[in-house]
Amino acid sequence: MKSLLTTIICILLCNTSIVFAQQQKKIDSLISQLEHVSGKEKIDLYNQIGWEYRLSYPDSTTFYCQLAVEYGEKHDLQYGAAQAKNYMGVASIYQGKYSQAFTMHKQALFSASASKDSSQIAHAYNSLGRLFFSQGDQIESYQYYHKALNIFTQIGDQQGASYCYKSLAELYALRNEYDKSEDMLFKALKIRKNLHDDRGVVSVYKELASISTDQYDYSKAHEYLNTARDISTQVGDQVNLAEIDLSTAELYYKQERYNKSLLSGLSALTTAQNIDNQQLLANINLLLGKTYLYKRNLYTARQHLEKVIRYAENSKLLRPLTDAHYYLAQVHEELQSYKTALFYHQKYINYKDSLFNVEKAKNMERLETRLLLKQKEYEYKILEASAAQKEFTIRQEKSKNIAQNIIIVLALVLLTVFIVFFNRSNNQNKLLEIRRKKIEQQHKEISFQNEKISEQYMQLELQNKKLQKVNKEKDTLMNIVAHDLKSPLNRLSGLSDLLMLPNQDSHERERYASMIKETSQVGVNLVQDLLDMNAFTSTTGFKYTDLNLKQFLSDQAKSHESAASNKSLRMHVQCDAYIDFRSDLVYLSRIMDNLLSNAIKFSYAETDIFINGGLHDKHHFEISVEDQGPGFSEEDKKHLYKKFTKLSARPTHGESSHGLGLAIVKTLVDKMGGQIYLDSKTGEGSKFTLVFPLSDSMPLV
Repeated sequence: MKSLLTTIICILLCNTSIVFAQQQKKIDSLISQLEHVSGKEKIDLYNQIGWEYRLSYPDSTTFYCQLAVEYGEKHDLQYGAAQAKNYMGVASIYQGKYSQAFTMHKQALFSASASKDSSQIAHAYNSLGRLFFSQGDQIESYQYYHKALNIFTQIGDQQGASYCYKSLAELYALRNEYDKSEDMLFKALKIRKNLHDDRGVVSVYKELASISTDQYDYSKAHEYLNTARDISTQVGDQVNLAEIDLSTAELYYKQERYNKSLLSGLSALTTAQNIDNQQLLANINLLLGKTYLYKRNLYTARQHLEKVIRYAENSKLLRPLTDAHYYLAQVHEELQSYKTALFYHQKYINYKDSLFNVEKAKNMERLETRLLLKQKEYEYKILEASAAQKEFTIRQEKSKNIAQNIIIVLALVLLTVFIVFFNRSNNQNKLLEIRRKKIEQQHKEISFQNEKISEQYMQLELQNKKLQKVNKEKDTLMNIVAHDLKSPLNRLSGLSDLLMLPNQDSHERERYASMIKETSQVGVNLVQDLLDMNAFTSTTGFKYTDLNLKQFLSDQAKSHESAASNKSLRMHVQCDAYIDFRSDLVYLSRIMDNLLSNAIKFSYAETDIFINGGLHDKHHFEISVEDQGPGFSEEDKKHLYKKFTKLSARPTHGESSHGLGLAIVKTLVDKMGGQIYLDSKTGEGSKFTLVFPLSDSMPLV
């Protein structure tokens, strides 16, 4: 249900040019009337023009609605401001400016409350509900929908009530509460039929079909879609016709009635070709492609799937692009074009990873927006409390003024009849003193409540920061497991399939076995680096060994000769023979192993790697590793030693790199009380220099 709602929203957004073309004459007519009207009629025109622009040019909506607000303020008219701000909030949602949308709808509430405009109060509540729904906050969304529905029902606004019923239906469907969702949709359907809102009726039938599909009631789903199709045919709504035929084709595909699925899909394609909607054309061709694949009409399936790629690339539609590569890999596998099948399968894996990253980014953005809206909601509650306090202060001042006037009058009376009324005035002064103390006590209580609100706000800020930190650490680990480790496993699966193919000679089998071994080692290296990073971070002790610097560097160079010779790299070791020192051999070897591995990975073939050692001063020795690779940019240097960070440079021979090597080096150098320096420019190679103390009194970090 959720995926279908997302698809419908995307299709509507892709059709904004068509909608705008249909509305342009109406907009031009409204603009031409502006110079002939004034007062409330002019405000209504500004707002109506802004509403018509909301889908195509939401900036124009904001412009004309702001003119309505300014015109009303200039001519002292308490009219139309709430509607204008509600429209600006809707425009902000279409622009993805959710915080701004929240602010505009809240301002609309204040304006509508001031002018006692119940209809606009309800519209503001409904829009706030949809705003929170779009960010995944079902509780806030549900509360706002019901507030709006109660008001629309009280004032007899049937159209507004139908909006709320449909919104509640979407919310219940998301919770899999299908009975409640259907009940809401039938209420909306009844209203829209009475109002002769044909397009609104079609929208409800499509939602009912989607819910029936989710409950596997396919016969009822077909019934709803057929009804929606009949109405769309009567009103000539080509976009809805194409979408309904596509939904019908997908429904037949789920029922494995592939001939009927093809008929509906081809009908949808015929209609959609007259609309020029890239999203819709991509989805229809995808349905046809996978249906022809099932019927083993492979060449026709390939033609439709290749069209999907063309439409999806033109409109940057990642989901159809991913699915098209998946099915094309199956088509070419059936055609025994195994290299092409592998190509499409690898592209599918890449697009699937990109789609995962996009969805993750959207979820993070939605969570951040949700927290921001919560904060905004809290701030507005504080503002409302502050407004109540100001109102109380005003009433208090009025009470004081009244009391002062009474005192003046009493004083004048007392001057003439002081002796007679002395006791009475004394009692009245006591009563006034008691009242003043009560008012002061109330003021102190309000101040105390404000301090508690501020304290709660600070605690909420601290909790939000902690939550963001935890989410960031979680997402980092998930990214490593889901991406860096998944990619070699997927490649192993593909290579294993190739290895089992018949009619292969021994040379090909050995090459695939070698590729499997290399890919396995990539995964093993990643796991080992993760374990080492955890071990090095928690370990505090050293195991000292007497070492000769020249011998140590020579041994390190020999251990990497094989990897260097594979890229025709020349390794040069230069060091004085007399430098002896004590250090942890494991830690120091791991540091050199990571630096030399990186130098080999990022060096171009047939270049030189220089390994130098010597005294830095009387109490320190130094080691440097210099390559002639691509070097580091200034931006790279800012993130050089961060965990899981991949920099701009890439290995020159397709080697793997997961961003832990330099982080481990930095961790170990710090533990050994040393320093690390980098001398590098983009395109001019890099040189890492390590400086360590000669004595064995290294701190235990």
